[in-house]
Amino acid sequence: MSFCGPSRLMVLAALVVTATATVDAQRFTSRAVAVRVDVLVTNGGQLVRGLSARDFDVRDEGVPQAVSQVELEQIPLNLILVFDTSGSVAGARMRASRSWEGAARRAA
Repeated sequence: MSFCGPSRLMVLAALVVTATATVDAQRFTSRAVAVRVDVLVTNGGQLVRGLSARDFDVRDEGVPQAVSQVELEQIPLNLILVFDTSGSVAGARMRASRSWEGAARRAA
């Protein structure tokens, strides 16, 4: 049985055309109405408050984008600290870690 006959080639060509049409039918387009951009603005390590949309210059591939809303959000922070209290950190290292631990507890 030969697979190169004229009828086999026509079936193969029909399958290729059908597969191409299916891919075109699955194509879609979309656009974004708004994009959220999270930023943290600090000056000397301190949070800068009171910013408005006019204080930001946002660009997408060099094209200026309009900033319509600026919000200040406080998000929860979960922090887990693990302290090595073995003999490898005895002396000055242990004192330094304990002073840091105390500062962290006072800040919480």
